[in-house]
Amino acid sequence: MDTVARSVQRSGNISEDMAPYPFKWVPVSEDVRAAKARLHHGGDTDQISVDVDMVRSVPGDFYMPRTFANGDHERVHDFKFRPDDVVVMTYPKCGTTWTQEMAWQLTHPGGHDTEADLSMRAPFLESGCLPATVFAHDGGELFLETLPLHSRDPIAYTEQLASPRVIKTHLWFDFLPQNLLDTCKGTYT
Repeated sequence: MDTVARSVQRSGNISEDMAPYPFKWVPVSEDVRAAKARLHHGGDTDQISVDVDMVRSVPGDFYMPRTFANGDHERVHDFKFRPDDVVVMTYPKCGTTWTQEMAWQLTHPGGHDTEADLSMRAPFLESGCLPATVFAHDGGELFLETLPLHSRDPIAYTEQLASPRVIKTHLWFDFLPQNLLDTCKGTYT
């Protein structure tokens, strides 16, 4: 059964340091979908977009892409942060890239590997829930399997990075592990 249509139930082994997932996800009505399309796309309700294919959290009324509610939500909520991680938490378009780059430079003295793309050095934790079309800037089709791991499965990519890690998120604090600030450093821009 689709996670969106029911309460999220964790299976089996929850360690004592993990709280149960506090949200359930419900479909967004066609009226809300159309209103979001008008607001973000000038009325084009057929445009494939993160803003259009959304679900809503209960409680909270947070809107997220349907793909987030179909699995990434628990992976993010259960993500194991390390003591030397720096988490850059921002609202979109509020200095995220600048803050990520500063955090990465401060945690990696000497600035080695600055030639690598910032999205590889400081991955975007929930980017795996974005439709592949978001990454197709030239208007062409892009298939999920053609994306690099840091875009296709950023959680797995981030888990394998060497410490110290700089991690970006636009998620509300409620969706992140409750022990985040007890475990690592965070900056909220």
